[in-house]
Amino acid sequence: MQCVHLNPKAITIEELYGSIVHSTEQYQDGLAAKYIREFTNDVSEDNKWILFDGPIDPSWIENMNTVLDDTKVLCLPNGERVKLKESLKLLFEVTDLS
Repeated sequence: MQCVHLNPKAITIEELYGSIVHSTEQYQDGLAAKYIREFTNDVSEDNKWILFDGPIDPSWIENMNTVLDDTKVLCLPNGERVKLKESLKLLFEVTDLS
């Protein structure tokens, strides 16, 4: 089993999902994108967990819509679409649901 803890409120949206650097026009991965891609490319059948630890905020959770629906696809700012494997689990540890 592999597990990564992220606090999305402690970093910017760009640091979480990635962004295009305007001076070079190159895409730079964010932490969630990096780990989702890494775990998706892992050929082992071991469960992999990404724990989003912290309050849910509309500014970052709306970018997870396609990951959380039936398609289970992360859409990145560079247009790339990463399909999640069944062995990758996302866990949201929130402080409250309000």
